[in-house]
Amino acid sequence: MKFRKMASVLLAASLLIGCAAAENRTIFKKLSEEESMANEALPVEERAESFSPAGLLSLKDRAAILVQDDTSRLYSLYTWQPGQQEMALVASNMYRAGGYAQLKDLQERLENLKEDALAGTELPDAAHCFSMLVTDGEKVYGINHLTGGIFTISGENGKAVYTDVATVQDTKIFIQEEEDYSYALLPDTVAASGNTVLMLMNTWDDKGRVINLYALSLTDGSVRKANVENVRNVCAYKDGKFLVIASQKKEDWDENGNRIPQMAMVYDPATDTTTMLSSNIGVRDDFSYQQLVYNEKLDAVLYCDSTQIMGTTNFQKATRTSRWRAITLQSWAIQSFRRITAPASSRAR
Repeated sequence: MKFRKMASVLLAASLLIGCAAAENRTIFKKLSEEESMANEALPVEERAESFSPAGLLSLKDRAAILVQDDTSRLYSLYTWQPGQQEMALVASNMYRAGGYAQLKDLQERLENLKEDALAGTELPDAAHCFSMLVTDGEKVYGINHLTGGIFTISGENGKAVYTDVATVQDTKIFIQEEEDYSYALLPDTVAASGNTVLMLMNTWDDKGRVINLYALSLTDGSVRKANVENVRNVCAYKDGKFLVIASQKKEDWDENGNRIPQMAMVYDPATDTTTMLSSNIGVRDDFSYQQLVYNEKLDAVLYCDSTQIMGTTNFQKATRTSRWRAITLQSWAIQSFRRITAPASSRAR
C-alpha cells in the first residue's frame, strides 16, 4: 500500500476531531537528522532504536500506526486511541513485499536477510509479506500482490499473527508486462469500506495513460473493474460505500488550458452503481492528487491543503472553493512529520 505523509496527518486528524478534551502528549517522535547522525556514530550495540512513520489507518475507535525500523527496515504495527499515554505494540518484524515483480525475488531477499543482516530474527514467509494494508474498521488486513494472499494481521505479545482470509483471484492486475521484462504495479490509492477494497491503478499503453478502478472482495478475493470512468480519487464513505472523484472527460485539461470540471459521486459496490453528489465540485487544480478522508462525526470529507485541513459537508453546494472550509485543530502538531501530538480539543471553523 502507498502511504503518504499528508495522508497520515489527515487520517490522524480525522480520528481525533470531535474527541473529548485530553492532555496533550507526544505519541511518536522520530529522531532528528542530527540525532540520527549521532546515533549512527555509536557502536551498534549502543545505538538507540530509531523508527520512521510509514503509515496510519483509521479504525473505528483507534488508529493503527505502521512504523519502520531505520536499521533492519522491518515494520511494526502499533495502535493508539485517545486517552492512552503511548502507542501499544501489536505486531513486529513485518516485511513489505514492495516492488518485487516475481515471488522468487522476494523469497531470495528474505533468505539473504536471514543469513546476513537479520540472522536470528524471525521473519514472515513470503506469502505473509504485505504489499498493501487496509482496514474494515475492525481488523487490519495485509494484501500480497505476488501470491494474492489476503490475511489479517494481529499480534500476540508483540509477535505478528497472520490469519489467511482469501486469495485474490486475479493477480495479473498487479504486474505490468513489457516485451522483455515485468514490474510490480501497485495501486496509487487504496480504500476499504465494509468487505470491499477499491484500488485505483494508473498505467500507460501506446495511447497514453490508462486509469482503472478495481473492486476487490475481502471475503472471497474476487476482483472486477468498477463501473465508473475517469476516476481521480476515492475514499471510504458511509454505509459500506465509497466517495469517488472523477473527471467529466478522460483528460484533465481542455484545449484552452482550463481544468475540466470534476464530479463527486457515491459508489455502491453492492450494485456497482454510482449516485451523483455534484457534477462540478469546483476545487483547486491539484485537488485530484490530495488524499481524501471521510469523517463520520463531522459528516464531512477532509483533505490536506498545504498547511490546512479542509473540509466540506455538502458536495451539492461545493461549486466553488469557498465552500471548502478550513478545519482548525487546536494544539495539533506535526513537526517535520517526526512528532505526532494529540490535541486537547478541536473544532470546525
